[in-house]
Amino acid sequence: MGPIQRLASTEKLAVPDYCPLAMLFYKINPAPTWGACGNTPQAGSLFGNDARQKIVDWQSGMRFVKRNRASPQTRDMKTMIISTEAVTLIHTDTHIAGIPEATLLDNLTDEEKEQADRFRFDNDRQNFVLRRGLLRQLLGETLAISPSLIRFDSTPVGKPFIAYPENSGFSFNLSHSGRQIVYAFSRHPETGIDIERIRTVDDIDQLALKYFSAEEYAIIVNLPSWEKNKAFIRIWSIKEALIKACGCPLEYGLAAFDVATQYRMNRFLVPFGHDRTITCVTPVFDYICGFATALAIQLDNNEPLNLRRYSLQNGEYIEL
Repeated sequence: MGPIQRLASTEKLAVPDYCPLAMLFYKINPAPTWGACGNTPQAGSLFGNDARQKIVDWQSGMRFVKRNRASPQTRDMKTMIISTEAVTLIHTDTHIAGIPEATLLDNLTDEEKEQADRFRFDNDRQNFVLRRGLLRQLLGETLAISPSLIRFDSTPVGKPFIAYPENSGFSFNLSHSGRQIVYAFSRHPETGIDIERIRTVDDIDQLALKYFSAEEYAIIVNLPSWEKNKAFIRIWSIKEALIKACGCPLEYGLAAFDVATQYRMNRFLVPFGHDRTITCVTPVFDYICGFATALAIQLDNNEPLNLRRYSLQNGEYIEL
């Protein structure tokens, strides 16, 4: 969910809808008291390499999803959309997906159906049913299991993973903004994707001062007004994808990643710890007008980034 899209429902965010910066932006959680990314660091604040190393140290004590590779011999490769050999990216829109709602509802658990019924507005309900029902459908086809039997869990900071079937070999991440929904599937747990609608943001300089690095803030305040919003949303989207990829606490993630010199690039590496990097791609879907999209993923050493992009339209997956 985008940081500047207000939640129309007061329902608690369910496991797969992991959007740490959005929660911060709208104060769904209390505002942090630590000095994250202003001009002058507060005493004891972590920045740059120190913050990135803090994430690595923090991760070493966490229980993450195993990186077991899914065996292609056990899959029907003719019908499988999610690839075992590439990062699979999927975009759809609630107006063009073309999957009957009854089919999507069949994919949901009873708890998710009850959650869908609690949304105040039909558009929010339809979006939830599509993004959750489609997620289960894609994973069910790939893992050869009934979609409603899949179980999700999350790390203590909210990063979702597949709890059942165990050792599936797949990780996923999703994001939505308005009618737009994007998914990322890979065999790497450190995978994050984000989509944000580009729009006018109130108090943009103050937000950049509070949540961006000093270098990122300097970029925003020195841009002409007509360019500020696009740059702000682009940087925000990249940082959200990075935080979702590493699955780190928000207070570490905001300070650890500085993309001031890279946010205009289409593909770049961001340091992660002393000897690792995260690969960023932005935009991910360049045909979606008026939105910023970003992918962040930590690959194995010397592993090339192999992307497969699809657009779901009228019930069919069109490879881009």
